Amino acid sequence: MEQVSTQSNQLRPKIAPIRDLIKSSLSDYRQNWQKFAYLLIIPLLITYLASIGSFALSNFANTSVWPWQLSVAAGVVFLVLIVAFAYLYVLTYISEFLLLKDLSQEVNFSNLREWYKKAQPYFWISVAVSLIFTLLAVIGFILVIIPGIIFCIFYGFTIYAVIFEDHKFEGAFGRSRELVRGYWWAVFGRFVGAGAIVYVAYIIIGGIFAGIIWLIALALHLQSNEALFKLMYDLLSVFIGLAAGPLSMIYTYKIFKSLKEVKNT
Repeated sequence: MEQVSTQSNQLRPKIAPIRDLIKSSLSDYRQNWQKFAYLLIIPLLITYLASIGSFALSNFANTSVWPWQLSVAAGVVFLVLIVAFAYLYVLTYISEFLLLKDLSQEVNFSNLREWYKKAQPYFWISVAVSLIFTLLAVIGFILVIIPGIIFCIFYGFTIYAVIFEDHKFEGAFGRSRELVRGYWWAVFGRFVGAGAIVYVAYIIIGGIFAGIIWLIALALHLQSNEALFKLMYDLLSVFIGLAAGPLSMIYTYKIFKSLKEVKNT
C-alpha cells in the first residue's frame, strides 16, 4: 500500500519550479510595469497625500480648538473620502486581475474609466470573497496559527477562480481547494521561497532608505522626528507598492495556471 502511494506521488506531474515562476513573473513585470503603474499610481498617491495630511494636522494644526460643528463636518468628509477611496482601491485591484487576463491590453490615464467600468461587475463578489477569506484566515491564525496557514494555502486562489474562471461565491472557495489538493506542500514551498526573497529585498532597500533619511537629517541638523520618518517611509511604500503588488499578483497567477495545467482543468 505504501509502495503504491510512493509510486503515485512519483507519477504525479509537478507544478512549475520556483525559479521558473520567479523568472517568468519578472519578465512579465518588466514588459508591462508601466501598465500596472497607470492603474496603481492614483490610489498610491492618494494614500501618500493622506499621510502628508495626517503629518500636517499632527504637527501644525491644533484640532482641539476647532468648534464642534467643524469637527463633525471634518469627520463626515473624512468618512466619505474613506468610502470613496475604498471603492476606488477595490476597482483598481480588480483591474489588475483583468489586465493579467491579457497583458497586451492598453492602459493609460485616458482609459482608466473604462478599466473601472470593466471591474464593476466583479466588485461585490470580490469584496465578499476577500472579506470571508480574511476573516476565516484571521480566526485560523488566532486559534493556533497552523489552521490559518493551511486555510490560506488551500483558499489562496479563490479570487483567481472568481476573476479568471467566473466562479460565483459558493464555487470559488471549492475551486481553489480543488486545485491545491495534492499540491499543498508544493504551493506552500513556492510561497515561502518567494516570500523569503521579497523579505530580504525589503530589508536591504529599507535599510538603504533609512540610511539616506538619517544622512539628510544629519546634514540639515534636524532633530529626531518620528512623524517625519514615517512620512518618508510612506513615500518609499509608494514605490514598493508599484512593484510588490503586481509582482505578487503575477507570481500567484503563474502558480494558479500551473496548477490548472497539471490537473488538466
